[in-house]
Amino acid sequence: MSKCIILNLGSGNFEDGFPSLTVELREIHKSWPILRLKGSLPPVPEIPELYIKWKSLYDALAKKFRQRGNIPKVNKGGTKQISDIDFPHLCEQLKQSLNDWLNSPSFSKIEKKLCANLSPDEDVWIVVETDNQQVQKLPWHLWDFFTEYRHAEIAFSTKDSQQTKLPDSSINKVRILSILGNSQGINIDADRKKLSKIRDTKIEFLAEPKREEISEQLWTEGWDILFFAGHSETIANEKGKIYINRTDSLTIEQLKYSLRKAISNGLQLAIFNSCDGLGLAWELADLQIPQIIVMREPIPDLVAQEFLTYFLEGYTQGKSLYLAVREAREKLQDLEDKCHCASWLPIIYQNLAQIPLSWQQLRDKKITPESFLLPEPSLLIPSLIINGVIALLMIIIRFYGGLQFLELPAFDHLMRMRHLVVNEGVDTKILLVTITEEDLIYQNENKIRLDKNESISDQALDILLAKLNQYQPRVIGLDIYRENPINPQYINLIKNFQKDNFVGVCLIAKQETDGIGKPPSISNVQDNLGFTNFLVDDHNKLPKYVRRQLFGQPRNKKCETYLALSFQLAYHYLAKEPKLLNSGNNPDNLELDEFIVKKLGRRVEINAGGYKLPIQEIGGGQILLNYRITKKIAEEVHLREILSGLSDNQLSDLVKDKIVLIGTTAPESFQDQLLTPIDEKMPGVKIHAHQVSQILSTVLDNRHTLWWWPEEIEIIWITTWIFAGGSGFYYWRSLRYHLLNNIVVIIVLYGSCYIILLQGGWIPFVPSLIGLLLSGVTIPLYVLVIKNNLQTQFLQRIQNHENTR
Repeated sequence: MSKCIILNLGSGNFEDGFPSLTVELREIHKSWPILRLKGSLPPVPEIPELYIKWKSLYDALAKKFRQRGNIPKVNKGGTKQISDIDFPHLCEQLKQSLNDWLNSPSFSKIEKKLCANLSPDEDVWIVVETDNQQVQKLPWHLWDFFTEYRHAEIAFSTKDSQQTKLPDSSINKVRILSILGNSQGINIDADRKKLSKIRDTKIEFLAEPKREEISEQLWTEGWDILFFAGHSETIANEKGKIYINRTDSLTIEQLKYSLRKAISNGLQLAIFNSCDGLGLAWELADLQIPQIIVMREPIPDLVAQEFLTYFLEGYTQGKSLYLAVREAREKLQDLEDKCHCASWLPIIYQNLAQIPLSWQQLRDKKITPESFLLPEPSLLIPSLIINGVIALLMIIIRFYGGLQFLELPAFDHLMRMRHLVVNEGVDTKILLVTITEEDLIYQNENKIRLDKNESISDQALDILLAKLNQYQPRVIGLDIYRENPINPQYINLIKNFQKDNFVGVCLIAKQETDGIGKPPSISNVQDNLGFTNFLVDDHNKLPKYVRRQLFGQPRNKKCETYLALSFQLAYHYLAKEPKLLNSGNNPDNLELDEFIVKKLGRRVEINAGGYKLPIQEIGGGQILLNYRITKKIAEEVHLREILSGLSDNQLSDLVKDKIVLIGTTAPESFQDQLLTPIDEKMPGVKIHAHQVSQILSTVLDNRHTLWWWPEEIEIIWITTWIFAGGSGFYYWRSLRYHLLNNIVVIIVLYGSCYIILLQGGWIPFVPSLIGLLLSGVTIPLYVLVIKNNLQTQFLQRIQNHENTR
């Protein structure tokens, strides 16, 4: 009769000891323990230190061999020489320290009582139940206990365990899913050959698969054993990672739901014949897989191959899982003259709520009710009703703004992705003169008087405007607030402010007396003043982004203009385009400002694309801001380069006949940066440049402004994709093909929204995606419920028939 010893270490650590451990001795298949003992283990801080030294030397020595760890890299710096003589001594030290610890008086009493109730010939599995990862890293198989009990083997378990479903299948074969991952530098074909030779198996080999292939197999098929060979490692935060092909890797977290499905379908054993598997084991144990076999450290390729050979020989010939692992592990000792500590590497993780099954139990499954052939339920009418309800739900939720918190970030993502296929380059009609932190320092160092909170002094601005006007720009925009009067000694600066080609700025506030006023030297506010207000989205506690462009709004006493800076600059530029308003371009004989507004197209409404805006936010003239697809909106010159004369030889080409926009880009000194869909943070002057560029490119180059569909078309679009989400299962009646269908549908949906956005169209992505996913899940669940009901009715009829015989 097999027995199980559960050693629960309780809370504690090596520094403080384990003061309240519990040991239970049980017979397998019985609930009540034969023995239940309590004890403690003393503090031993030197054991973790010894392990760290051992681990360091082991890793260095293991580099001499081909490993199944992370992808091999060329070591250009050479390999540090490690003494092969020091390492065995360190192994012995670690073994001795471990046994001294377990032979402490408080624990040795427990061991003696256990031995009194055990026979040396009994199969015994010892499970150390602890969440302490340091404990699990130690070579517990070196405990002297195992010298006398030759059929005993060690395993680990976390403190939380839960029963899982036993394997069900009408096929009397062991079902194995074998994932053969990245084989770079190792020979995993040997593993494949060994598995292929096993009798009474149904094996699916996935050679260097993609993530979707693994997930599909785990979701749609029932497996008894999951096997992985290839490269793996334990990464930061003690997480495991496997390399499934030459380019892709996966963590257990990324496979969590697929593995849970496989476990619910009866998965009993996971074998990871790869390096450094403790991270994998810790995450897999949380998923309640019944048994897991991993390699605790980097493992040479030869050792991995031999372990698989020895383990399969024992396990398939009727030996228990624990005994098969022990014998395979001990046979690896023959390789230790070449591969140090080979017999230390394999380790078992056990779900204590589950009994390990033998090979024969995995193979000889009982026929279950699920194997009865039942009629397929009709799906046409139910699928129409389900999809209709989901579509109605999505449309109602979207109408009331319930999806805006998802639609706006999705829009931002698609806007950022445009640069993958389009690059519009800089707008050659604009020049940016920027004032950076270095420019502030330059002004101070060169005794150009700079008042507190100023970005540019009167003296510097006088020099700057004089130089710029020398090269005849069409218009100059100063995106810097200047409410204070100009020093009378700068007469030329005052004159430059009063020129027709100069535009200053102010800020409109909600209250008449708030905001920021115009520069005092500007007298013609109708033509030479623009407000700098941005429309910042502040909805549903989302980050505040600038996605809309405001070109007109009511003025107030502080800011006496109703036109935006961007509109004023574009207007001045376009006013000097003589052919712009000829009869061919302007059949309605519109004034220039009316012509521009007409070309800018549709105004933002309450329901614009994914927006659900309050009525008070749609006032004024506003459109969606179609940011130029470019890394740099315009050529840029720093203030110090102009003041110092470094850029004089370039200014003629940069300035002549251009819009020159002056502003700050000094984030530490001036908080003038905002979030945008295309950049994490963008200075206000560059946002203005994008707005100017949008107006000019729309009017002169027929560039698309952003548009959206009428609500009726959006409803049709969303409904179509929802029906597409459930069509796979309706047509194929197979979860595998249904999953594949939905993956294809999602890719097509995403691609369609992306391509249409390249043409300026913002169409519903998020409600379509959520709807098709809901449809894709709900219809198979409906079928499952109906099948279970039919099955119950069918079995009841059989039972009634048997009772009447």
